[in-house]
Amino acid sequence: MGENDNILACFVTNMRPRSIQAEGVQKYKTNLIEEFKNQGISFHGSPFSSALYSKIIYIHLARADIDVDNMSKPLVDAFKGILYVDDIVINHRVCSKISYNDFIEYEMNLTSLPTQVIERFDKYLEEKSEHILYFEIGHFSKSMVYIGGE
Repeated sequence: MGENDNILACFVTNMRPRSIQAEGVQKYKTNLIEEFKNQGISFHGSPFSSALYSKIIYIHLARADIDVDNMSKPLVDAFKGILYVDDIVINHRVCSKISYNDFIEYEMNLTSLPTQVIERFDKYLEEKSEHILYFEIGHFSKSMVYIGGE
């Protein structure tokens, strides 16, 4: 089973992520949900209630002063009741912020993602969008938890 076989749902936007402490965080969550729904991607079985992981990758052109822990909470909260019954089912969270120049050197396998997500991701990269925010959830696996190493 490949690494991407666990993906249940994913979403990409060019919205600037907001910190949990930021003003207007509720409007940000509402905008995320609206954009997600406008993309017209449906995920069979959602909202999910089994143990999940979440992955957030923020790609930025300019300096990003947001802390990854503060950035992830509003995003995860926004999809409560839509992608999962409650964020308590998320047992593992990975959150990264990466400069655009560093990101373009990474090798990514997007083939298991929905076509709409791949096209939007590519569009944002080609346009050098100031902000690219990717969100993914999938089945949690015990093998995701380890001490030491990568």
